[in-house]
Amino acid sequence: MAWDDNSEITIRLSLRGEEIWLLAGSGTLLRFVAASDGEFDHEGIGYVINQILHGAAIEFFGVAEDTDNVNFATGFEIGQSQEFAGGLNGSQARFRTRLAGPMASAALTILE
Repeated sequence: MAWDDNSEITIRLSLRGEEIWLLAGSGTLLRFVAASDGEFDHEGIGYVINQILHGAAIEFFGVAEDTDNVNFATGFEIGQSQEFAGGLNGSQARFRTRLAGPMASAALTILE
């Protein structure tokens, strides 16, 4: 598990044979597969973890033209230049949200 004190974002990591599974937010799942020599790209994995913990991950929910209000997680983008992405993109999804920690809403200003 990886945790950031400032953002309060949590990432779950699981070693599954020759894969590392990274789970964050509502539906972000990345699978890192070991190279043929059995080694993982530790630098790349560290970069992804750092980006998520610092709030540079966006999750997409639902389908843009869906009339049934199906709003489960359907895609993600990680990093400023979206080097890591999966599922639907921003134009295909119904809405998007930045991955934030559980207390992020406490810092919001709610207008009446």
